[in-house]
Amino acid sequence: MEQAFRALRALTILAASLPSAGCLFFGDEVKEERNPRAGTPYLAESGLKEYRVALHVHCYLSHDSDGRIEDISLAARQHGFDTVILSDHYEEGNIAKAPRGVMDGVLFIPGVEERIAGGSILSFPLRRDYDPKLRGADLLAELTRQDPINVLAHIEEIDDWDMEPFQAIEIFNIHAAFTEVSFLRVFGSLMTSPPTEFFEEFMEPLEGNFRIWDRELARGRKLTPMAGHDAHDNVNILGTIVGTYSQLLRLVSTRVLAEEWTPAAITDAIRKGRTFVVFDYLGGGPGFSMTYGNEDEAPGKRATFGDEPVFGPDKVLELRVPDSASPFEVSILRNGVRILRTDGGSFTMTLPGEGVYRAEVRKGRKTWIISGVIYVKPRTGNEERQP
Repeated sequence: MEQAFRALRALTILAASLPSAGCLFFGDEVKEERNPRAGTPYLAESGLKEYRVALHVHCYLSHDSDGRIEDISLAARQHGFDTVILSDHYEEGNIAKAPRGVMDGVLFIPGVEERIAGGSILSFPLRRDYDPKLRGADLLAELTRQDPINVLAHIEEIDDWDMEPFQAIEIFNIHAAFTEVSFLRVFGSLMTSPPTEFFEEFMEPLEGNFRIWDRELARGRKLTPMAGHDAHDNVNILGTIVGTYSQLLRLVSTRVLAEEWTPAAITDAIRKGRTFVVFDYLGGGPGFSMTYGNEDEAPGKRATFGDEPVFGPDKVLELRVPDSASPFEVSILRNGVRILRTDGGSFTMTLPGEGVYRAEVRKGRKTWIISGVIYVKPRTGNEERQP
């Protein structure tokens, strides 16, 4: 968030001399601490549980953050997160120092953010330190030796899309969302809006990111969708921190469908593509699911995010959307092209054929839920009721 707010600092200092300074001071709006969830069951018989995960969080190990682990874990508990994936800017010794395992009821997974190909790579979990002078392909090769999840991040800045291996993509980043709007608009909102509304106003869909994701999926890549908080807890406006861990974590989360609450299980689920993204300030989203399989099968036995079922005319795609007090719109996309738009909630549909399928749920102009991907393969004529 540092670059996005650099000009905002100057504008805010200027505003302090105006007759009406508006809502300049941002306190943490969430006071009540909630216990971390042990995982919400995801479809009976699936054996999976839904965990709320924060990605791209910086702490004191980054050169541009003084954030304390206890503050991160407090914010995580306040907003029901089970897991925090750290993505600190690397300095030699960071991996050895990084917190890992359960601390104050929150599972910490250590990782790094490194600049590569114009954008960033988020790599986790890491077990050992490496040469900080490595760059480009050499850096990617060194990280990959530790068999981590490599996430393409700040994708709007990437200029080389032939890098491999990557298993996931940051389809939303709070920092990027702020850079896409004018500073005058940010400033005006800062002067007039309470803190919750200020941050929510700029959580608009990054359509360019979705187009990039669909393009790379069309190239045959399997990229698990994730959302990045890019939280540093470091923007000081007139002595008050703006963009605290609590303020940013409440906005969005990556939901990971794993068998258990361990670093290995969480990492394995991300590698398999078992995620979806929820903009939590619009509604919690528990109970969201998308499956594909025979209609007489229980949903928990069908294919879900990350799976590669074989197309069948007797199979259905079923989408379940949580109840919401606000109206919403659901879109089903095949190979990046919308094939269905409906104002309804849960429904089933037959598919037109093989392809890469995902869903988007919106409330007005705001993105609420972005599903993971189901990769439906063509029939070969030799299948026997494959899932």
